Amino acid sequence: MRVVSMIFISSWICIYVVLNTGKEVCINECSIVNGRYKYQNQLFTGKIIVPKGRGKKNLEIEVSNGVKHGRVVSYHNDGETISSISQYNQGKHIRTTYFDSSGNQRYDSD
Repeated sequence: MRVVSMIFISSWICIYVVLNTGKEVCINECSIVNGRYKYQNQLFTGKIIVPKGRGKKNLEIEVSNGVKHGRVVSYHNDGETISSISQYNQGKHIRTTYFDSSGNQRYDSD
């Protein structure tokens, strides 16, 4: 079971606690070098959180070896309801599913 606790201090600063084997960091702790996400000067594997402010999330980006791999979840303005879920495979976009502000699926795109 994965337990994550995050406190957003401002739109670009967050404190996080992750109680599992996965790694989760805020975007402001990462750098992008040659199109790859790095954390502490190493290619990053885990989840990157892009906060929206006041405890809300804008994006969650799953990354493997510095490239998007898995899901990129975008949130509506409430920071809780999913706006879209994009699938990536080793940096290549596979598809995106879009949702309305009530969380109902609207459509898929390739």
